[in-house]
Amino acid sequence: MKREVIVGQYRIDAAQMVAWEYACEPEKCEERDEYCCARFEVDISRTEMERMTGLMPASARYAPTLMQGRTPVNVFDEFDDDPRRFVIDKNDAGDCVFTFVAAGEKRCALHAACLEIGLDPMKEKPLPCRIWPLTIGDKDPDGKIHVGFDLASNPVCLTKKRRDRKKVSPGVRELLTGLLGKRADAAIRGIEGE
Repeated sequence: MKREVIVGQYRIDAAQMVAWEYACEPEKCEERDEYCCARFEVDISRTEMERMTGLMPASARYAPTLMQGRTPVNVFDEFDDDPRRFVIDKNDAGDCVFTFVAAGEKRCALHAACLEIGLDPMKEKPLPCRIWPLTIGDKDPDGKIHVGFDLASNPVCLTKKRRDRKKVSPGVRELLTGLLGKRADAAIRGIEGE
C-alpha cells in the first residue's frame, strides 16, 4: 500500500486514512470533557472570517456574545502577524466563542445557525472545523502540505480499524471531501491503490 498520495498541494498520509474510522459523536467528548472547539486554536483565512462575520447575527441566537446590539463583535485576532490569517477568540472557559451548550453538550453556534437558515454547515464553517481531526501541516521543502490525523491529541472521534485496512471508511471519506472537494474521489482511489 502507498504511504502517501499527492493531490494538488497536499501530501496525504495514506496509511492513516485506511487505518482509522471517524465519527463525530459529541457525547464521547462530553464523557472526557474534551471538545475540538475547546482544545485548539483555529486558524482561518480572511474569506472565512468575512463569511463567519456575515453569519454572526444568526449565530448570536445561540451564542449571544457574538453581537453587541446589531453589530458583530470582533472575535478574530491576526495570526502570527500575517494579515491574511486570523484566529477565532476563545471565551472565558477556553472554548471557541461560537460554542454554546444545548442539552448539556457543547455545540457550534455557526453550525446551528447554518442549519436554521438552510445553509450547508460543511460549506460555511472554516476549513479546520470541517475537517478535524485531519490536520494540515506546514509546507515541505518541495512545496507540498502534509495532511494526516492529529493522533497525539487522542481524538475520541477516531477509532482504530480492526479489519479492512485497504478501504477508506465513510467518515474519513467525508473529511477528505471537506478538504479536497471534487478531487476527493481521485485521492481515495489513490489511497486504496485502485
